[in-house]
Amino acid sequence: MNPSKNHGKGLIQRVCNGDRTALGELLEQYRPYLRVLAQREVDGLDARIDASDLVQQTCLSTVRNVADFKGTDEAHFIAWLRVIHQRNIRDTIRNNVYSQKRAMGREEAMVGEHAIEQHIVSNRQTSPSQRAMRDENAVRLAQFLGKLPEDQREAV
Repeated sequence: MNPSKNHGKGLIQRVCNGDRTALGELLEQYRPYLRVLAQREVDGLDARIDASDLVQQTCLSTVRNVADFKGTDEAHFIAWLRVIHQRNIRDTIRNNVYSQKRAMGREEAMVGEHAIEQHIVSNRQTSPSQRAMRDENAVRLAQFLGKLPEDQREAV
């Protein structure tokens, strides 16, 4: 999943120069990582939100907004990608859960919105070191999952 530093740096430089193929290669390398992050966020919600759809939305958003990327290395790209991904996840959760609850009645919609906010806040109340450790574990898991055949990945 993680390219070598030289390869990654070369991809970033190509992305900064407007190379869409390089952007596609970079996004493909981080697709499993984004999927793990998305799955972690939507677990436990009653909404029917698919992590793969969230990853696809993030990839589309990244392609549309690549001109806004001002970083110079892969760490900057990953941080920028995560911001886009978190925004897409948050918006999708709000839109899906809110629209489901709205159909059931106004009072239930307010409860649903509160549950979304509580879920988002609880994910942010960890310390920076806890988040870093969790993210490192997510990267390792994504790397492992990326090596499995598709049917085994889905089962896990």
